[in-house]
Amino acid sequence: MDAVLIDRLCPKYQIFDSIKEVPEAVWTDSGLIIERFVPRSRELPIVKYRHEFMLDHELTTRAEFDYLLCSETSMARLDFLDHAPEEVHEIRRRLQLDFGAIDYFVSDGQVTVIYVNKTTTFTPDWIEAHPRLGAYLDTIAERLRSFAAQG
Repeated sequence: MDAVLIDRLCPKYQIFDSIKEVPEAVWTDSGLIIERFVPRSRELPIVKYRHEFMLDHELTTRAEFDYLLCSETSMARLDFLDHAPEEVHEIRRRLQLDFGAIDYFVSDGQVTVIYVNKTTTFTPDWIEAHPRLGAYLDTIAERLRSFAAQG
């Protein structure tokens, strides 16, 4: 992607050492997006992790993107991991989530959660390209059918 376009879409971050340093006007400006900064998170490829879960069924992935905004079409690689780090499981426990997804970065061995959602989404293209995603969805669909049958 053209560097000028990237700079227009993703202008240079203003980075503060602490959330306390963020000016009050930033919080009330609906045109701004505030996110937690992770060192080297703007270097390509972007490596983002996702932990999907429904009750005891889990799926953790490591994705590499060739585009800063991590669009689905810019995913260059997807790996399936055996488990998520304990920090991610702790966030799930604290939020008391049975179903959803947690996105996170890992930098210098430190886990930084960037997004938690009580829903989850897979595109048909991703499912077709990565059968393990479909198998995960089949597993949780069967679990839902089982719950429904129990009344």
